[in-house]
Amino acid sequence: MDDLERKIEPDIKFVLLTHMRGKVANMQRVYAIAAKHGITVIEDCAHALGVQYDGVQLGRSSRVACFSTQQAKAINSGEGGFLMTDDDEIAAKAMCYAGCYEDLVAQHVNAPPTAIFDAVKKEIPNYSLRMSDLTACCIRPQIDTLEARIEMYNRRYEMICKQLAHCEHLHIPAIDARVRPVSDSLQINLRGMSGEQVHAFLGHTKRRGMPVGLFGSADNARNFHNWKYSPMATGVEQTEAMIKAAIDVRLPLSFADEDITQIGAVLLAAVDDTLSHH
Repeated sequence: MDDLERKIEPDIKFVLLTHMRGKVANMQRVYAIAAKHGITVIEDCAHALGVQYDGVQLGRSSRVACFSTQQAKAINSGEGGFLMTDDDEIAAKAMCYAGCYEDLVAQHVNAPPTAIFDAVKKEIPNYSLRMSDLTACCIRPQIDTLEARIEMYNRRYEMICKQLAHCEHLHIPAIDARVRPVSDSLQINLRGMSGEQVHAFLGHTKRRGMPVGLFGSADNARNFHNWKYSPMATGVEQTEAMIKAAIDVRLPLSFADEDITQIGAVLLAAVDDTLSHH
């Protein structure tokens, strides 16, 4: 948070907070910094559906939040997602971008006041981004079962964390006590390994039929060096060092408990192979 505040310049108007893999910053501090500097917070909750901070769903405090229902998320519609806001003008504009032209706003159960919609609808292009009925039909039944699935995700996450706890080379970041997570994946920092050993570790997991992602790999979409569409980030040496040894492991709900245990066994065996041969 101190680093965030140091990077704020007078022309900064927004901060886009991405809860990557459901990892949560100190939200009280984020909003305190934003209020101090007159900055609007937008929360990218693509990975944070069901994640709570102090008992409140992430995104509820922001001006705008967005959620994903892509196939690897807590609610799976194949592709899709939705935007959440209490701002009537933003909601009206979003509906217009999605394809709510002419009088189609009347078909929405929840919609901004007609006067606000009429004020923006002729200024906003129709990008035809609206969700299909089929996608919506996939999402709605899963809302009722979300809490049960979160409980299963978190139980199995605790199970594999206990399995790996004795290995000093596998560091799993602690979860803040104020956070109710949705642990559908496992992020690990490889400790005490050289760059060569990190890549050897990846090879050993792949050889056992369980390839894992390295956030800092040359082809990983989450590696900021691959964001050629954006100005290159500078002054992020700690982030750069971390992603060179940070791995990502999915914990699919379709797996049995025995499969989760096997994932842990593969990770431990890969550490042993790496340290004994490299």
